[in-house]
Amino acid sequence: MAIKSPPGLIPLSHLSGEELLAHLRFNRVTDEKGRYLPFDELQYRIKKGENVDVAWTLTRLARNAAIQRINYCNEAGEQAGFNITPVIAEACELVDKRATALALKDQTERLRGAGAELSQLRLEEPITSSQLEGANTTTLVARKMLETGRSPRTEDEHMIAGNARLMAEIPHLLAEPLTPALIRQLHAIGMGGINDAKYRPGEFRETDDVVIADYDGNIVHQPPAAALLPERLEKSLPVVKQP
Repeated sequence: MAIKSPPGLIPLSHLSGEELLAHLRFNRVTDEKGRYLPFDELQYRIKKGENVDVAWTLTRLARNAAIQRINYCNEAGEQAGFNITPVIAEACELVDKRATALALKDQTERLRGAGAELSQLRLEEPITSSQLEGANTTTLVARKMLETGRSPRTEDEHMIAGNARLMAEIPHLLAEPLTPALIRQLHAIGMGGINDAKYRPGEFRETDDVVIADYDGNIVHQPPAAALLPERLEKSLPVVKQP
């Protein structure tokens, strides 16, 4: 199914008071259930008598008013930003509570006696994350491969083995400053040996022939120009490093 692009926003001066009142429920960042719906999903939740263009306009204006900007722009100079939904705010509060120095010290003490559990976690994480990325293999087969040290046979198994290598290496690099070189090193560790000709581990893309398109050939997303990647990665680091 093709994804329909959002319509242009209607100037508020073009809307009557009756139209605004009839669509007032859309003047919010999330819907009634707290969902941050994209237009492709919101359009199917329009009730009889409501106008989808008006609904999207009010939703988009509410989000624009609440958005928090960061010091990072795309090639067109448009500044990046994000909205904090109730679910995200709840998750951030949980992280704040459990990531304090005192909380981390307590967790460290409790984990010291959990050797077996941690060993299982080290096996589960690379398997689960690889499966989320598209690796097509069963958890049982993947776990046996990691436990026995068997060499991966398929590209999917190589993905899992690469993530396992990455997890094993990261603890030794925690004190290293985050730099483009380190990011490329991590990419090489995780992606090396899967299909080097295809994934170019540790290297930047050099061509501009990558696009995300729908079934009709309409471009939904095109990544930044290859020539700008080193500069854009460098500019993103201060944002990533912010506490």
